Formats: sequence, structure tokens, C-alpha cells
Amino acid sequence: MTVADNITARDTAAEICDLIDSLAVDVPECARTRYYEIIRNELVERYPLPKQDGPAFEPMSDEESFRFENQFTMPFGKHHGDRIGAVPMTYLQWLASEGDSAKFIRQLNRYLASPRIRAEQLS
Repeated sequence: MTVADNITARDTAAEICDLIDSLAVDVPECARTRYYEIIRNELVERYPLPKQDGPAFEPMSDEESFRFENQFTMPFGKHHGDRIGAVPMTYLQWLASEGDSAKFIRQLNRYLASPRIRAEQLS
């Protein structure tokens, strides 16, 4: 999914939420929580998220992840020119979730999925 696709999906979902809120004015205040619970349950039942068996890419080995974080720099954005290992993990995770199929984003996803990086996130 491209960034533009993600933005379109987010904007459309926001419009649907606005519609749900506008219809809530007809629901008595004491029943609003139940109204939103029913909507949430209907959405989950009608539109279940697809199950993911695992990452769609091969995680980097420890050796690859060391090389990636020490030899590669951010090619763009807020941390342009910084070594990958110096960029905050939360920024890298956000970038990986927003990115498209560009080579750098694929590498970044493999890096984040590497056993060493995943273990560091748990500690």
C-alpha cells in the first residue's frame, strides 16, 4: 500500500466515523455507549482483518542488521544523513509502517524484523 492509499483509507474511515457520530444524536444519552459497542461489534464481524502468518519479507540476520545500522544512513526525512543505528526506533517503525515498496523500506522492514532488533525492543 502506498502512502496515498493509506491517506485515502484513513480519510474515508474518518468520514464514516463522522456519519456514525451524526446518527448518534437520535440515540438517548444513556444508550450511547451501547450504540458504539454495537457498531464496533458489527464492524469486527462484517469486516475481519486478514490474518497475517508472519512478515512478508525475510528478517535480516544479526550480521546484516549490524551492517545496516552502521553503514547506511537515512536517505530522506527528519533524520536525513543520520546512521540508521542513531535514528530513534519509534521513527523507524513509523516509517516502515507508512512506506511503500521502495528498496529502502523493504530493507528497513527486514532490519526491524531481525531477531536481534526484536530482542532489543523487548528488553
